[in-house]
Parts: sequence; structure tokens; C-alpha cells
Amino acid sequence: MSNEALLFYKKLGLKVESDFAAATITPATELLALREDGIVVGLSPQQIRPGRISGRASKKDSILGTLAPKYSIPCYGYPQGGTMDLLKVAMGTVASVEVASFVVNNASNDSIDFTEDGGAEVTADLTAGTYVAGATSAVAGSLCALIKTQMEAVNGASTYTVAYSPTTKKFTITKSTGVFVIKWTTGTNAATSAKALLGFAADSASAIAAVSDSTVASVWDHTFSLLDAITYGLSAGITTQVKLADGKVFDILDGVVDMLKLSFKPNQELWIDAEIEARKVLDSVATLASLTEEATSPFLYSQLVFSVGAVNHSISSLEVSLSNNYKKDAFVNSQFRSKFYRNGFRGVKGSFEMDLTDSRAYAIYDAFIAGTQPALVATFTGATGSIKTTFANTLTATLAKVAYDLEAVPGGGGESAPAGVVGFTALDDGTNGEIKIVVRNSEGSI
Repeated sequence: MSNEALLFYKKLGLKVESDFAAATITPATELLALREDGIVVGLSPQQIRPGRISGRASKKDSILGTLAPKYSIPCYGYPQGGTMDLLKVAMGTVASVEVASFVVNNASNDSIDFTEDGGAEVTADLTAGTYVAGATSAVAGSLCALIKTQMEAVNGASTYTVAYSPTTKKFTITKSTGVFVIKWTTGTNAATSAKALLGFAADSASAIAAVSDSTVASVWDHTFSLLDAITYGLSAGITTQVKLADGKVFDILDGVVDMLKLSFKPNQELWIDAEIEARKVLDSVATLASLTEEATSPFLYSQLVFSVGAVNHSISSLEVSLSNNYKKDAFVNSQFRSKFYRNGFRGVKGSFEMDLTDSRAYAIYDAFIAGTQPALVATFTGATGSIKTTFANTLTATLAKVAYDLEAVPGGGGESAPAGVVGFTALDDGTNGEIKIVVRNSEGSI
């Protein structure tokens, strides 16, 4: 691959590969080359047709030879999967907390009829309320803990453990010894059983354990925050594969995200454009697999709610860019970079475009002139019930404190015509950093 090599992509599915420290690379596809009539577009400059690839592909010249290529990689606003991994590497840290989403109602879905070792039927009544699933019944206040407590309260001397897997999205109820049967459909209280709540469809078999028949989603909030210390090294950065138009496949190892841009444009999905610096690039020994489409729909422009200082406002576009400002030439004639460090302060900048004829916009305008530093919050909400009933996928980007570029504000000392495009720089508010992103989805961890 030469400095003149051009790479074209139309879709991204990025994953953090944690196993390449052991010299193994999984062959999952991460980037898909742009194709025309089923043929991968070549690298020759004369084949570039900007009108056909506009908005669907980017080109970047590699820098520092084959060992340090630089790629601009666009991806869509999917609220799960690879997009989450990209945010994690770009921002530095993520904390995941389960949201209470399992609702127990009296005389509706609160009954568990069961027998133990062929004995008489007993009924455990679940206490009404809204619960987190909890990984196990050891999690206080969780649905798993409630099931254990209530089943043990009405049975003999046996004890139970209850677990929920956010990966398989199923509950497992296990008896300490002997066997039991949960009579979901034939029990005395079958009409008010908790079978749907827990993913069961029929009576369980006589066994020491019962596992949900179908999946039931849990809901999680993942808070991505900026990390002052740079995270990189084996299994810390992004590992991916790139296939050139000539069929050559490269493994991109230990990549850091130098630039991350969120773009909200009219009638489009949320776009995330990442500029990744690789620590090392190797010829791949694996075959590039086909790209798998995400199962969840992307966020659309119409799903955006934008607020300034806690007041909602209509805007036509919004762009936020995070620059980690990494120094990229910290090696001398070596096979790979030994480290990345910051060349200066990280920065978060952006702009949004509003309609100045909106009466609420004048209040924003006055704040611009006064130099007020309000919070900007952009929230995307997916389709209704996209995770489960009453719970939808969301992505919320919060810039807790911003300073406006008054020279760019109409009437603020720069433009005389009301173009309505307002630039800003995000500031560290002492708590949230320059930007904080919270994503709600059904994944237990990122």
C-alpha cells in the first residue's frame, strides 16, 4: 500500500478485538469496500466519481507509509454493536448501569405456580413494582432476587438461585437439589402467571433448572465520558480489517480514535465519522467475511430533540467534533509506534443552524451576545418500543458548558446577514468534561 492508495467504504461495523494480544485475529468484516455493479471500485484516480460516492464514502491518503495509515471511516447511527465500541475508544471510558424495566403488576403477571420433587403445588406471588433483572439473585432489589425470595418463602427446605444473562437475554432458575416443575400454563394461577415477564411459554420440564423459552430484553444506560489518560496498547485500542479494491486485506492493530464527529443532518441517519490512527498494520492471514447488517434501525433526523439551557429548540443541523489531538510521529524508523500522546489540549467544537424567525431563537440570540455559557443537549430516540414496551433506544449527547463564537453569530460582530449558523466550543464544566454521551440499549456491557 503506497502513500497514494485511496480507500473507499460505504458501511462500518466496528468491533474491539480483545484476542489479538495472543497473536490471533478474528476474521469478522469491519469495512466494506464501495462496489459498483458488484465490482469493487479500483484505486485508480480516474475511476473516482464524486457524484456517486458523495455522503457514502470517504477517501484519505495514508501517511507515514504502510505502518501508519490514516482513515476517515463513516458509520451510521446504530445504537448498539460497533458504534458503541467506537465511542468507547474515542472517549476513553464507559460505565454501564441497568435500568429498571421489568414491571410486575398485581393479579396480572405476579404468579409462579410450581411443584417440588413431585409434591403439591405451591404459589409464589411476586411483589408489584418495577425492577432491574440483575445478573443473579445476589443483586439486592433485583427481579432475580425477588423470584428467589418468594419461591423460597412458600416451599420446603430447598433453596434457589436465579440468574439473568444480558447476552442470551434469558432467565435461569436453579434448585439446590432435586427437581421442580413450574406450571406456567397448567397451574392454578396460570391466567396471572409471570411467564411472559420471564420469557417462558409452557410448563418447565421436571429438572433441577428451568431456562426461559424466549428472550426478554433488559435495558441499559451506557455513559461514555472523556478520559484524561490515553488508553492504548494491546487489546486496548481498535483492531479491524481493511480490504483494498485489489483484494489485499490488512489487519489494523491497536488503533486510537484521533477525531470523532457526530453529524445530524436533515432527513438522514445520525452519522459518526471516526479518524483512526493505527499503531501497526500487518498483512492479514484471515479472509475478510461479509458485512452483517445491524438488526436495530439507525437513528433518524426526525428523532432528534435539541435543547439549549434546558429549553427545546428546532434546528436544521448540528455537528459536534471531538479532537483527541494525538501526536502521531513519536517513533523513529521502527516497525510500529510505541505510543500515542497528546500534542496539546483535547477539544470539542461544533455548530448548529437555527431559524432566526422563531421567537424562542431570539432568547438564544440574546444569550449569544451576552456570552452566556448554557448546556447543549441533543437526544435521539429510536422507534417506540425498540427495546421493549415503553422503552426505546436513545443516544443523548450533553455539552454541559459551551462558549459561542460571537464573530460567527449573526449580528455578533461578524456576519451582518442572519445565516443562522452558530459555532461553539465546549468547555469542561468540572463534572462532565467537554462532552458526555449516554446510550440506552439492550446490551449488558460495551
